[in-house]
Amino acid sequence: MKLTPLRAGDRAEGFGSVVRLVDGLGLKYEDRATGGPPPPEVYLAVRDVARLLHVDGELLGQHCAVSGRWSGSALDVDTFGPMPPVARAAPSWRGPRVDRPRRPRTATLDHDLIERAWAPLWDAGMVVSRAVDEYDFAHVVTHDLDRAERALRPVYGDSLLLTASPWPPEVFHHIEKLMNIGDHQEVVFMAGGGFAYDAEYDGYLAVTYVTEAIAAAARDIPDGALGVVTLLRPVDARTP
Repeated sequence: MKLTPLRAGDRAEGFGSVVRLVDGLGLKYEDRATGGPPPPEVYLAVRDVARLLHVDGELLGQHCAVSGRWSGSALDVDTFGPMPPVARAAPSWRGPRVDRPRRPRTATLDHDLIERAWAPLWDAGMVVSRAVDEYDFAHVVTHDLDRAERALRPVYGDSLLLTASPWPPEVFHHIEKLMNIGDHQEVVFMAGGGFAYDAEYDGYLAVTYVTEAIAAAARDIPDGALGVVTLLRPVDARTP
């Protein structure tokens, strides 16, 4: 995965809500797909708020697109405008299939037996995701289908739905490393997503901006394994 770092002196742009800082104005991250009014609190310039310089106070509370020169600690704004529209993602199925027959609830099984079956898989790092839907199907994404089958089929029976992980364990280690770097550099402000039912994946990481270290760590992560959202980005970078 290739990310473009934002360096001091670069032209940069960002989209968000203009909020009041204790000593000026800032740009707060806002999901353009959801919108809504910005909160009225007074903020510090922290991970999800970038300091803005030379911004008219009349913009306070506005959803804006801003651009200017990044100093390394603040965006020296020279242009601003309305937040551009964002293309809505097509509706996607995110829950358990309604046409599946109901199964006996796993609560009727021996919980001690279930946990004993899971323990060696967790200890070996073979489980990527585990969830039981409202129809009592156990959805499991695993690095080792054969081992998971042998361990879990006896306790879940036909309610077990196994899916092979699309990436090896090393990829998830690289993602964890990237998150730790971003957290240490105090630019990560949000992370989430992951595998849903039937192994749909939407893992993401949100950062104030991409640092050199984050860009370097991202090279070890394949495209599609993690979505990275930025508050500020180089003007020439592709917008997520």
